[in-house]
Amino acid sequence: MCSSDLAVQLAFYKQYARFPEDESDLAPAVIAHLADQISVPAVLLDDYEWADRTGRRHRQQILDFLAVVPFEEAGESAFRVWLAEEALPSEPNSAALEEQIGAWFARNRVTRPGGYRLDRLVASARAAHEEQAFRMVAAHLDAETRRRLVGLDRKSVV
Repeated sequence: MCSSDLAVQLAFYKQYARFPEDESDLAPAVIAHLADQISVPAVLLDDYEWADRTGRRHRQQILDFLAVVPFEEAGESAFRVWLAEEALPSEPNSAALEEQIGAWFARNRVTRPGGYRLDRLVASARAAHEEQAFRMVAAHLDAETRRRLVGLDRKSVV
């Protein structure tokens, strides 16, 4: 195993709680810095096959070393609770939320699900959060205000 390949994948995983798809996910300065730290030439990564059997084996070795567990029912439940109680109430923008999500997976040592599944989980949690916020606001409205809002809704339909 080339130590530079392993070092790059490990560093990337620790930062983003996912692995790079290919070398284009990595800044050249980061590759140069890591190669310098382990005293190997950065060009060793040029021929590394990120998606082949060796790349997958390296990824599994890293997950095993970090004691990362699969994203299963318990992990999904904990992730949903965290989204609802901590992440979404602060109303982060997309970039900030993505960073927080990556940190959650890294901190909890849980494998990050694929993009489609993660997007669906976040969208579902966001919709539930917004529904709860609307209900909380509605509960504080007086009867007259509610009546007027219902009237506005009916006028827009006509």
